[in-house]
Amino acid sequence: MALPLPFPFFLPNVHPFNNRILSAIRGIIHLFSAKCLLPRNIQNWKLLGLAVFAGIFPTGYIRSEVTPAQRRHHYFERITVEHGLPINTIRCILQDKRGFLWLGTHNGLARYDGYNFKIYANDPNDPSSLLADNGFNVLFEDRSGTIWVATNKGLYTIDPITETLSKFPVREMDRPGVIRDFDNRSFYIDSRNHLWLGTRDNGLIEINAKGHIIAHYRHRAADPDSLNSDLISAIFEDTRGDLWVGTKTGLDRLDRNTGIFHHCTRKLVKVGAGTIEITDINEDRSGVVWIGTKGGLFNYDPETDSFTHFQHREGDPGSLSDNNVQCLWEDSDGIMWIGTETGGLNALDRERKVFKYFPSGDLEYPILSLHKDRSGILWIGTDDGGLLKM
Repeated sequence: MALPLPFPFFLPNVHPFNNRILSAIRGIIHLFSAKCLLPRNIQNWKLLGLAVFAGIFPTGYIRSEVTPAQRRHHYFERITVEHGLPINTIRCILQDKRGFLWLGTHNGLARYDGYNFKIYANDPNDPSSLLADNGFNVLFEDRSGTIWVATNKGLYTIDPITETLSKFPVREMDRPGVIRDFDNRSFYIDSRNHLWLGTRDNGLIEINAKGHIIAHYRHRAADPDSLNSDLISAIFEDTRGDLWVGTKTGLDRLDRNTGIFHHCTRKLVKVGAGTIEITDINEDRSGVVWIGTKGGLFNYDPETDSFTHFQHREGDPGSLSDNNVQCLWEDSDGIMWIGTETGGLNALDRERKVFKYFPSGDLEYPILSLHKDRSGILWIGTDDGGLLKM
């Protein structure tokens, strides 16, 4: 079932009478579509709706009381607990193969079909409640359509057919009867179908498809080739097969043949960063790796083996709006979207190497997660500001 958003254009502060008109237009469009009077392969209902809207009703007849401030904020529509969210803080977003939107929060997991929410949450009054915790930090869909859910207290899977949630037991090779639950802050499935858990204080854990721990990487002060920190904030495998690991104190790249971590933190500091706390890692279609930090945005060019630093520059409207980068997302058009803590949303123009800033009153909240769905809608998860639709 695809995400059912048949008529998704939004007019702010429309007069109540106009709402009845819009409802009538929706009914007309659906009626004509059902009678095959409109083509079923229409890709942009927004344009169709606006065309019907403009053709039937002259602009002078429709009264849309929009202030100049609201015109600047017209990009976004906000969804909150009033619409069914379990909480207004969205840590992670995923659209599955069927089109449903999954939202991880620290008060449960929500599945959204465009109209209603289905909530998965721990029941503290039920001793048999499957979920041990409501802190959902990472969502990941594998090739089979199974959804993996990394939480503060363990790893779970969701069956794509039955939508049932199950605990995924993680066991040690030499002690298969002992199940280990970790505080998972990051999660990744690589090209070898190995699972990687990034924990809050237990380092990096590599797991095979059967759930057995095959490698456990920790920071060791006496070993210069070990992890730089045991608090793992981001994991990413690039198209060359390199595994990038972001931590609270820097960036590492793992040589899987030797188990040696190549520390990139000094290179980041060298090009101008003051704070190297990694928040997200992504790769664009050209093979350049992008690293979000609390001290700006970096990219790594494998052709030159070099890093470039992007940061906010006072008085430069084409610079990054805020150095505290929280999340990254490259869409199917090749646009790199950057969510920040206090600077709202940015989009990178790679050719001109400038950032476009999207101002909105709704974006006064920190952006924690980004996901652009297959219909072209950009979903923005915020810290206490709900879910934004662009």
